[in-house]
Amino acid sequence: MCSRSILLTRWALLGVVFMAATLLPVRSGSAGPSQTPSAQAAALGEWSESVNWPGIGIHTALLATGKVLTYSYPQGGLGSAAWVWDPATDTLDAVPLDRNIFCSGQSFLADGRLLVTGGHLGGQAEGHEGGGVAADASSAGTADTHIFDPFTEEWTRVGDMATARWYPTNVMLANGQTLVFAGNDETGSPTDIVEIYDPASGMQVVPGASPFLPIYPRMHLLPSGKVFDAGPQALTGTFDPATVTWEEIGSSSYGSRSGGASVLLPLQPPDYRPKVLIVGGGGGDFEPATDTVEIIDLADPSPSWIPTGSMSYGRRNLNTVLLPDGTVLVVGGATTGQATNPVLQAEIFDPESGSWSEVASMQRPRVYHSTAILLPDGRVAAAGSGGEFTVEIYSPPYLFQGARPQISSVPQSVTYGIDFEVSTLDAQDIAKVVLMRPGAVTHSVDMDQRNVELSFQAGTDSLTVEAPANGNLAPPGYYMLFAVNADGVPSEASFVRLSIGAVGGIAELPDVDQPSLAVPDASGPSAGLLAGVVTAVAGALVLGGSAAWWVLRRKTS
Repeated sequence: MCSRSILLTRWALLGVVFMAATLLPVRSGSAGPSQTPSAQAAALGEWSESVNWPGIGIHTALLATGKVLTYSYPQGGLGSAAWVWDPATDTLDAVPLDRNIFCSGQSFLADGRLLVTGGHLGGQAEGHEGGGVAADASSAGTADTHIFDPFTEEWTRVGDMATARWYPTNVMLANGQTLVFAGNDETGSPTDIVEIYDPASGMQVVPGASPFLPIYPRMHLLPSGKVFDAGPQALTGTFDPATVTWEEIGSSSYGSRSGGASVLLPLQPPDYRPKVLIVGGGGGDFEPATDTVEIIDLADPSPSWIPTGSMSYGRRNLNTVLLPDGTVLVVGGATTGQATNPVLQAEIFDPESGSWSEVASMQRPRVYHSTAILLPDGRVAAAGSGGEFTVEIYSPPYLFQGARPQISSVPQSVTYGIDFEVSTLDAQDIAKVVLMRPGAVTHSVDMDQRNVELSFQAGTDSLTVEAPANGNLAPPGYYMLFAVNADGVPSEASFVRLSIGAVGGIAELPDVDQPSLAVPDASGPSAGLLAGVVTAVAGALVLGGSAAWWVLRRKTS
């Protein structure tokens, strides 16, 4: 074990590295689209030059400050390298952590902080369990739970989970609680324990909700309050938090989409039909990736997966990004294996027509361990991939289609179902207003992105906008509000906080002190602890479940 002085020296050296990275000049072209739009840029968009970063962008999350938190695997045996990037100024600040949160789950809480669940047992800082242990073949996880505060840019470790997790998925519910599914435990074996995080009472086991899901399952909260599991296995279904039961929905046409991606398509008024898109992937690590795409309409009485237009390229380990105009950008991926034959060409999917358009090609390969995330100015940052200490920025075609709408002001916070005013001199030109939940992406899974279109009425110089009716449509938290004109050109985003409670007509959530909790008993919470958990979306959690469902999942995963 190192002495304290040696540890401090290592931290100091790491700080020097990050300081040097912060002072590095940014290459031209990274700050925004070209000032002289060409016909090609108007059709295809354009990528900036790649810019050096101090680490590999394996995990990225857009913070309510407009900055981006990125973290990677351990560097120098000191836990995870992490930094905050400000796209507006192209500056970097180190926010390292002495725990290895590589391959963790990540999602935002209602107050804008990032909840990070699990990580990797190997590569912990010395002095902690797992310290000095190399990443092993068993892919073992940790029970760590961390929170990153975007306003103070500080990490806090809170109560551990009941089970260790490596490659888990977080899903926030309408009431501000967060479900945590899947992952490998400290032995490298898959866990069937589902847990729920409540900011007031911490992490607790959900008894009876015991499916064996593949690592990083693709989970989406639906307007019904149920959580949809879109794979990567062929068999898909829903989890109902109100009854703690699973229901089989159907199998996708292609089959297992390992390394593929899914996205909940934009929710549109008046009915907010939930449709989920699955793209790419393949049956095995070394099989050719598929270019096939499928959609399921979960509002249908008997929903089923329906093939739609295919991509131009088969892709594995790709990233999907919802854009404010309602389209879906796909970047990166490899045609074979985890990283063989990378695809530089990006593509955009139009849900209205079911068609794909090839757009500009990126500079660097973005395959396994890459990320892509929407920025408040409407651009997309693509980072990471094996050995890629770089980031590059994509300016979609809509940034070359003419003047952008301008938003003068929005409320800082709004309440469900209440009208609010958006000031804009472009009110008569606005075709849609959307709330977009900031992304939190890793390993082709974005656990937070969401596009919710809002009903509105246009006045002379303002919009009267109706907030989402409830948290099933848009879970509480911070959102980017975009106003999009008839040509599909979005404004720059303004951050709005969508909250559960209201004070004087303006929604607000109290600040919550994070308790330091003991590890819950894996067999289930005590009656007293359970009382803090049982505040479900559509009623109290019922202790029970569908044994047939998780047995079936076990056979097919």
